[in-house]
Amino acid sequence: MKIQFLYWLLFGGLVVQGYSQSVTVNVLDDEDDGTCNAAHCSFREAIQLLNEGKATAVNFESSLADTLWLAQPLPDLEARNGLIQGSGTHGVVISTRASVDYGWKIKGSRVTLKGLIFRGFESYGIQIDSLAEFVILLDNQLNYNEKELFCELLSQ
Repeated sequence: MKIQFLYWLLFGGLVVQGYSQSVTVNVLDDEDDGTCNAAHCSFREAIQLLNEGKATAVNFESSLADTLWLAQPLPDLEARNGLIQGSGTHGVVISTRASVDYGWKIKGSRVTLKGLIFRGFESYGIQIDSLAEFVILLDNQLNYNEKELFCELLSQ
């Protein structure tokens, strides 16, 4: 009886903490109205949930088969655990129509990025901070301006 009580206490604690909660990006607009729900969850809003520890995984709705156009860089990813996974066989394209130098800075640790395609930025799509640890990139495409990438690598 005591073992069952301890089991339910532990299990209940994990559920209350939102252990491995996933959020789904369901719109391609680049707005952050402060909420991420079934009606509207942008990539910016999902990143904020990861950074706040309210989610551990971000997925993109499978019907999203277009490009996420950024007006400005995404918020820095500072999460200490997380999975961000694009949808479909070709991933999610993240690009810009404006003069945006970079797309996203990764400062967190133990994060996995999968199926994201960065295109059209003046310098780079993703910058990984030197203090970030265990950042795993799987099936991503990072289309850099070759001159800018070469200069950045030489400066390090």
